[in-house]
Amino acid sequence: MDPKRYIFFGILIFLMLAQTESAFAQEPENPIGQEQFLQSTDTERRAKAALRFRELALAEERARQIEKPRIPFLDKFDMAVSYLESLDRNANYDSDHKRDWTQQITVDTYFQDAPFARMRYQFDYHLDTALHARFPANDSFIQETGGRTDLQLNEKLILDTSYHWGYFRYPDSTLSSYFRSRVITGLKHYLFKTTRIYHRPNFTWELKNYRYRKARITLNDVAVNTDTKREDIVYRLDHEIGLEPYKTVRLVVHNQWGFNESNDAHQDFYDYSYFRTSQLLSASYKKWYVFSGFQFQRNNFTARRQLGTAEAEDLPIVFGGIFYSLSRYLSLGFNATYFKSDSNFPDLEYQGATFTLGAYSNFKPSDLLKTSSKLFHLN
Repeated sequence: MDPKRYIFFGILIFLMLAQTESAFAQEPENPIGQEQFLQSTDTERRAKAALRFRELALAEERARQIEKPRIPFLDKFDMAVSYLESLDRNANYDSDHKRDWTQQITVDTYFQDAPFARMRYQFDYHLDTALHARFPANDSFIQETGGRTDLQLNEKLILDTSYHWGYFRYPDSTLSSYFRSRVITGLKHYLFKTTRIYHRPNFTWELKNYRYRKARITLNDVAVNTDTKREDIVYRLDHEIGLEPYKTVRLVVHNQWGFNESNDAHQDFYDYSYFRTSQLLSASYKKWYVFSGFQFQRNNFTARRQLGTAEAEDLPIVFGGIFYSLSRYLSLGFNATYFKSDSNFPDLEYQGATFTLGAYSNFKPSDLLKTSSKLFHLN
């Protein structure tokens, strides 16, 4: 790898952590003529980001299985850091299948407390930085912060509510950059006396404010920008079923129904309903942790039409991974994902795969403090 790229990678992360004004002062690029291509890239970016978050969550889940020493207050902080290298076999989401190499760093921090017997709250911060070697238009910087509260209503019911605010920034594709506010409320219900079987319905409200893209209207069959920035609102209903037939095996089935409503009035281009279903099977054995899953999403666009019929697309994804714990704080992981788009508009059809190899670390600041005190004989 070119050393200059690593230097550039480090500088960009520093700028994001510092929250400088320059991070929010990008000039928008020229509008992209192919709206369908823009829509597919936005959808694929979010899908891949969701899978990356899931990989990190699985690594974190594996790390949390290890009991750690408790130190008052500092032990309530938890951190997860990862460095990933990935190969994308279809970086530009079309039939050319151009490959791209990606570097990614993620940082997650949590503060958890339980002030009352039946209540727990959490504050968290997430940073995700991904740089692409050949397609800088796909470079992304994602920051999210927020909190979550769990309230145990009785032995079988837990009410959870969360709010997160984030900035999804694409430096070389600024029209795709947006702020996001998300509220989720759900009810986790254990069906029997055991906690190995549960189901969880929940509702999500999400608002995306685009920084540079304008809402449009139609004048004489031509799209015209207004002075109003584009906003999308997402309404979503989820239902999750979790089953743990053994302590080391877990099966999760997740179904989702949603609708994306945009203030862009030009042909109601961004309005669509969708259904998504996913199944995830994970298992652990000693230092090994494996998972595999399948996800299918169907998008039905409200007003867009192709060849006289309503435009629709199917997005199947198959994924899996394996982790190995080198120590109580460090794991190695390999992930593979295959994705495809089947659309009744031929120019939107594509398929590809992503392979990711990375290092994951989960630790508490109290652990570092205790280790350093031993090294420097501060006890």
